[in-house]
Amino acid sequence: MRVLLYETSADGHRLAYVASLLPDLLSLIPDITVALPKCDLASPEYESWLRPFADRVTIDAFDTGKVQLRPATGGDRAKYLLQSIAKARAEHVYVPSADGLAQSITHHLPYRLARGFESEAGLHRGAFAYATHGLAAWKQSASLALLAASPWNLLHFVDVIPYLWIRARGGRLAARSRMLPDPVRRLAEHRKVDARKALGIPEDGRYVASTGLMTARKGIALLLHAMDTAPLRSDDRLLLTGRFDPDMRALIDGPYAHLVKSGRVIVVDRYLYEHELALTLSAADLVATPYIGHVGIASIVTRAASVGRPILANDTGWNGVIVPRVGLGWTCSATADGIAAKLPAALDDAMTYTPPPSAVRFLEFHDISNFRASLAARLRERLGHPPSPDLHTWDWVLTGDPNAGPQPLARGDDRVRI
Repeated sequence: MRVLLYETSADGHRLAYVASLLPDLLSLIPDITVALPKCDLASPEYESWLRPFADRVTIDAFDTGKVQLRPATGGDRAKYLLQSIAKARAEHVYVPSADGLAQSITHHLPYRLARGFESEAGLHRGAFAYATHGLAAWKQSASLALLAASPWNLLHFVDVIPYLWIRARGGRLAARSRMLPDPVRRLAEHRKVDARKALGIPEDGRYVASTGLMTARKGIALLLHAMDTAPLRSDDRLLLTGRFDPDMRALIDGPYAHLVKSGRVIVVDRYLYEHELALTLSAADLVATPYIGHVGIASIVTRAASVGRPILANDTGWNGVIVPRVGLGWTCSATADGIAAKLPAALDDAMTYTPPPSAVRFLEFHDISNFRASLAARLRERLGHPPSPDLHTWDWVLTGDPNAGPQPLARGDDRVRI
């Protein structure tokens, strides 16, 4: 069996996904090709994720011959995918990050007519399962129709909302849909006092933390307002770590500068390395993710859960469904008054929070071993191997029963609000 993994960019999580999958595939078969644009061979992502496998797999670095170097349109992505399939004589094809390509390939007649291989696509977005209106709703309906008509043998959804939404409606698309863990590497947990000492921040009091790129979408202004107006203890602090955009920097230098000066808000404005992310989350009593208009999974929630810290999240979208359903923390309205009203009680509850069994299963579901087992399941079947013992389903997360049937969304079959 010859296997191809195809990516059109090294950006973001893409090559991390490929590298996470390769150990399981290499344990099953020796003949694996990884195809990606030639320009990405010089990227730091390639050096970090794929260079360690370079002597164990075939690298197909395709050259688009264009100024932008990467395939820019859905048609181009489909064309180079077909070329890579032919070059590798692939019999099983993975596109772990196929948003856009998964839909556009429906129009690509050469791919639809191609034979001799099975193909699996990973999807990170599924906005058709979220409530929208007007032109956006029409676009999402068209995206769903293209997915339903696409030639992929299996479609893997990282976001549980569209996955459950499709499965509840049944039909051929539901039969081809699978749930794919987001392989977030578990962070090293530190004692709160040790993490605070390592960060050089006061070791006493209670901390709410937000980390990552500091933008309006992350609800930073709402958290600052809550720190300024909510009835909190004098030693309650807000820890903000990560690179600030100009608008958020203006807030902490302007109307909320007094909170920084008094030590109620502690700011680390720069790029964070993974160990510093682990320290931020471990230093916190409560991790705040009041994201505004967010569609899809929020990986910081999984990372916070991996160090045992509860979440205060927005009550809409993925956060609004998953955080309370799995027992990861609490939700509130992503408004200034909503967060200010909820934050004091959430901090009180955080001091006695213990992750429930469903939260522990949630972490096991998103473990790298389950990501590998989930994507390799069909290939193992084709090779005559039994399912991996590491394989866990989403239904198991919610029920603890490995044989459980479909579990509906907390809000029924309606599209989830954002």
